[in-house]
Amino acid sequence: MNHSTQKLNLDALRKERDGMEANGREFDQVSVLMDDIQKLCNQLLEITKERDEVLTQAEELQNAKAEQQLLMERCHDKFLNAKAEVEELTMKLSTLENV
Repeated sequence: MNHSTQKLNLDALRKERDGMEANGREFDQVSVLMDDIQKLCNQLLEITKERDEVLTQAEELQNAKAEQQLLMERCHDKFLNAKAEVEELTMKLSTLENV
């Protein structure tokens, strides 16, 4: 091989090496991006689980609030009935005392 052929082969090898180095850097960047994407997906999954737990708790609180409201209404009804009964008995007692 003559000197110019060797120089061309050496230049071609250098270009190929440079291209491989560039591809290697790009691969490293892609790998870092893939890791970042995986981390974001994991964070999204965790946030979604937390949101679902909060929604479940909120629903349970709503149910408890509705049950509490129903119990309060029942207690109020019983109170009104008891009050009416006391008033009725008071009137009967008053009538008996006047006799």
